Amino acid sequence: MIVKTIKVKLYTFDELSDEVKEKVLEEYRGINIDFDDWYEGIMLIWKEELEKLGYDDVKIYFSGFYRQGDGACFEASVNIPKWIKAHKASNRFKKLLNEYNNGADVLIRITHRRSDYYSTSTDVDYEGYDLSDKAYEQLEEMVKWIEEEERKELGNKIYNDLEKEYEYLVSDEAVRETIIANDFMFTEGGERKIYID
Repeated sequence: MIVKTIKVKLYTFDELSDEVKEKVLEEYRGINIDFDDWYEGIMLIWKEELEKLGYDDVKIYFSGFYRQGDGACFEASVNIPKWIKAHKASNRFKKLLNEYNNGADVLIRITHRRSDYYSTSTDVDYEGYDLSDKAYEQLEEMVKWIEEEERKELGNKIYNDLEKEYEYLVSDEAVRETIIANDFMFTEGGERKIYID
């Protein structure tokens, strides 16, 4: 048996020519997003933010990026006292809050039932039992606020944050940082080689 040893000179990313660097960056463009949880940090931040705004049991959905139909939305149940407090609306919804605190059965839920993830791809369902007419009017007003303003605004903000994170992770700067941090070595032409010291 004949054993041949081939010596190949390897280069760090920074030692490559500019032309080869561009080729390597394109080849590894998805290195930071090639796993399913690249967006988990943004999701965690937004779940915490939504909880501060009075939304419980939050689930966030999104699709992206740069295609028609891309967007983000969320499902949640509304914690009525917490929502009212977070929105500084206790005077506006005083009757509803009083009756809720005295045992009235009130439920508001945001539910995703469609195949797309636009900020408005959810329904806001609500029920109110044992409420006076005034409290029921306030419940409907609160639902209208959530449905016509807040779910869209929040869904769009979530999507924008996810898009910014995605754009950063596929940027030349982020790809370069990952390549360097992982000590990738390349041939002069940009082919990655694994070496053993």
